[in-house]
Amino acid sequence: MWIRQMEWVAVVVLVVFGCIGRSADAVVIDSANGLELDVEYSAGTGPFESFLVIDFSEHGGDSVAFSYLHDGSQTSLDMLNDVSAAGDLAFDFSVFDFGGGPIVFVDNFTYQANVGNDDFFSGGGWRFELGTLNDPSIDWTTAGAGVSDRVLTDGSFDGWYNTFDNANTPNAPLRPIGSGGAASVPEPASAVLIGVGLAGLFARRR
Repeated sequence: MWIRQMEWVAVVVLVVFGCIGRSADAVVIDSANGLELDVEYSAGTGPFESFLVIDFSEHGGDSVAFSYLHDGSQTSLDMLNDVSAAGDLAFDFSVFDFGGGPIVFVDNFTYQANVGNDDFFSGGGWRFELGTLNDPSIDWTTAGAGVSDRVLTDGSFDGWYNTFDNANTPNAPLRPIGSGGAASVPEPASAVLIGVGLAGLFARRR
């Protein structure tokens, strides 16, 4: 009986450890004014963190941001798919092949009440930008690769701005440092205690 209980302890602890990953970190954008990126929610698992900014403001919407945890092998398309699967972000896309392989072209985004404008003739469409944190702001440049070819790096930013008609770049949403953030993940030692406690309760019920 004691051996069987210990087996259950091991199983529960392994399950708890399986849920452990790096928790999403707040990223400070403007240290002088105490402002960090206002992240809606986080997706993914892994030791690295990248950020996605989608700016609907050109057509009266909000700018929203998300964080994405990964292992360094994921692309911008992976981030879009995983962030969309984890919450309310949705995007439409088309796939073209001009002889060099399929190319994914993002047509439009929606997020909660924000609906993008995909009509190029009325100032719509989406411009894909890559960002580098340069306190107190993010420096944006036009992406030189498509979403399926751009490999994410730790601390990288992907930005989308809802027009091709002007030189505006994504405006990252900010909030006071410490005013929000993703739910914390238990530290490993705490997870062991949780696992042992759950196993003990299970054994007692048996």
